[in-house]
Amino acid sequence: MTKTFFIFTALLFFLCTWLGAAPKYVIVFIGDGFGQNQRELVETATGEKLKLNALPSRAPTTTFNALNETTDSAASGTAIACGQKTLNKCLGLDKDGKALKSIAVRLQERGFKIGIVTSSPLNDATPAAYYAHQKSRNFKRAITEEMAASNFDFFGGQPPSKDKKESSRDAERLTREILEKNDYHVFEGDDCLEHCKPGQKNAALRTPRHPGFNLPADSPSLADFTRSAIACLDNETGFFLMVEKGDIDYSGHQNDAAKLIHEVLDFDEAVMVGLAFQKQRPQDTLIIVTADHETGGLMLDNPTRETLTRLFAQKTPLTAMKKEISPLAKQGTPEARAQMLAFFEDSFFSCEAPFSDEEKARLEKVWDDYVAHKENLPGYESMYGKYAAPVIEAARIRDARCRIRYTTFGHSKAPVWTSAIGPGHEAFSLPMDNTQIPKKIWKIVMPNSAWAE
Repeated sequence: MTKTFFIFTALLFFLCTWLGAAPKYVIVFIGDGFGQNQRELVETATGEKLKLNALPSRAPTTTFNALNETTDSAASGTAIACGQKTLNKCLGLDKDGKALKSIAVRLQERGFKIGIVTSSPLNDATPAAYYAHQKSRNFKRAITEEMAASNFDFFGGQPPSKDKKESSRDAERLTREILEKNDYHVFEGDDCLEHCKPGQKNAALRTPRHPGFNLPADSPSLADFTRSAIACLDNETGFFLMVEKGDIDYSGHQNDAAKLIHEVLDFDEAVMVGLAFQKQRPQDTLIIVTADHETGGLMLDNPTRETLTRLFAQKTPLTAMKKEISPLAKQGTPEARAQMLAFFEDSFFSCEAPFSDEEKARLEKVWDDYVAHKENLPGYESMYGKYAAPVIEAARIRDARCRIRYTTFGHSKAPVWTSAIGPGHEAFSLPMDNTQIPKKIWKIVMPNSAWAE
């Protein structure tokens, strides 16, 4: 049965290719840090199936770097964009430093319009893999200059981050100047998308709004950016659009499962915009949803929707809680310790029983160490900074009640899922490595042209 199915899908794929049914619109959605368990957690917690999980083809995808090590976003982004493994921190270069050509550039050379949308900085690792060639993802100014020189048609999302040597004000000025010098129409502010138009090179520089926790919703969402990009790129020849949700990765680095749910649902809304376009032009549009790697080493210990309802009681992101407890830590009094316990009970368990005696003892020990060592506790740090140990410990107590746990503040080697819909989607139905993704896209879109290394 299985063998017959794969023979049939392969024949169907080649028949569609022979009949000239190659798609001309390609949208790749990348959930940064978005592993298999992250997908399952959100579906279990909400009781609803993610739209991105309902695509007809889906398969596990490996993500290791050129040294068979746990990847970072630069190496995995390069693999997904350029089809080759490389070293961590490297962008658009193979492990020997040779420049690689991304799927976006290859399609641009064939007349496709190209767009990049992200909730992360536009010169961050994943988006930069499509246009940059740098030995280090940290060369922010050089990456921004390559972004401006790419001649891509649409950039939308968080403004490029500054180089270490620059002030924030100088970085903003330099970014605008270099983009305008390369004929981009640069728009900023909450209304940035209102000014983006087809037929011109657009750079809409605004961080997409963060969902959940009753945060202000003035900025456009990732879905809004996706919708605007499609409208500006739409043409008869074709377009390639990459949309990244970077905040899933941040929630993994922070071990914040409640934030994760909000970010994944926000990502799913952006995917739905792509699916709506695909529904209008089903024979012309190929959509792929994948991830660069898993972040946090998230483990699921048989959680249920009932156990996971605790995640929705969390009132603020974990990173914001540090600001609340820092004044209490400076006091270091028994009264401050009691206030700390009350704060966490309200922040995590507003609708549930407070800490048990065992949980309270665990948290008080971490608190005393935290106060004594002036926050410099080992083991509570990632590439995005130090975390307050009492906040992490309180979250771990809550997570244990939820029957989930994080095992690292970094990335893991866990496989991710790649799914697809549209002409040729069957090519994404078997286990693959992330380097195969752009090559599969090329074979589907350009069936009569080989992928040249």
